[in-house]
Amino acid sequence: MRTEHDLCLLCGVENADKRNSHIIPKFMTKTLLKEADRFRGYQMSTDKVDRETKYVQSSDAEDHLLCSSCEGYFSLLETIMCNGTHNALWDVRKKDWFEWQEVDDGSLATVNRVDGFTFRLFVSSIIWRCGISKSYVASRFFLDTQIEKQLRSILVEYKSIKSSELVSKVKGSTISFPFSFSLAAIRDIEEVNGKIVFLHPSSATEGYFILNSYILTYSFEDEKGVKELINSCTSNDTIKILFVGSNLWNQLHDKLVVKFGNKALDYLKREDKEYFGIRR
Repeated sequence: MRTEHDLCLLCGVENADKRNSHIIPKFMTKTLLKEADRFRGYQMSTDKVDRETKYVQSSDAEDHLLCSSCEGYFSLLETIMCNGTHNALWDVRKKDWFEWQEVDDGSLATVNRVDGFTFRLFVSSIIWRCGISKSYVASRFFLDTQIEKQLRSILVEYKSIKSSELVSKVKGSTISFPFSFSLAAIRDIEEVNGKIVFLHPSSATEGYFILNSYILTYSFEDEKGVKELINSCTSNDTIKILFVGSNLWNQLHDKLVVKFGNKALDYLKREDKEYFGIRR
C-alpha cells in the first residue's frame, strides 16, 4: 500500500501527499448518485457476483498517487474542461459556445472554448489515472507500459499550476498524442435507464469508458481501431462531441447490462457459485 512517503506517480519528484484523488474527474460523476438518501450506488464485477455488493456514495478515489502540485495540475485541467465544455453542453443559454451540425445519430457540437491540445491533455489524464489506479473500478484497466510512459511524459511536459502558464506552454505545440478518440454525450441525462461508470479495455491498446453522461472511446493503434471516429490524432484539431438522444443511449446501456449479466453467469457456472444479490 502506498504512503505519503512514496514519490508522486506523475512527476516522480515530490512525495505523494495527496489523499482522496478521484480517478474519474468528479464533475463527470457528481450527478451519478444525487442525494445519498434518494439514490444508491453499487460496485459490481462479473467475477465477484457471489459476494456482497458494496454500497458507495462517491466515485472511486485513492490516496497517495499524486503530490499536491500534480493534483493541482489535474484540477486545473478539470476546471478548464468543466467551465468551458461540461457546464455549457446542457445549458440552452450557452448554445452559441459551440458550432452545431445535425447528423444521423444526433448533433455534433464543435468545442470553441477549449483548444484541442488542452482537451487531449485532459483525456490523457483520465486514461493515465485509470492505468495506474488500483481502485475497484479501474483495477482491471491496464495500459501497455510504453503507452503509460508516453502519456506520463506528455502530461509532465505540460504540467502547469496556473491557466496562464498552461496557455503559454500549449501555444504553438505540435506534439502528437499517441491515441485517437471519440466522445459522445447524452442529450437528456434524466431520461436514461441507469447511470453508470464503466471501464472496458477491449485490449491493451483500445477500449471505452462510460462515464455517467459520456462515452469515451479510444485507440492507441490507429484511427481504424475505433469505429466511426470523430476526432483524429492530430493534436491541434478542434474537438467535436456527438450529442445523442436517450433512445440510442439506452440501447448502448442495455447491451452492456446483457454483456455484464452473461459474463457474471459464466463465472458463477464455472466456479459453481451462487449469485449473492444486491442488499438494499
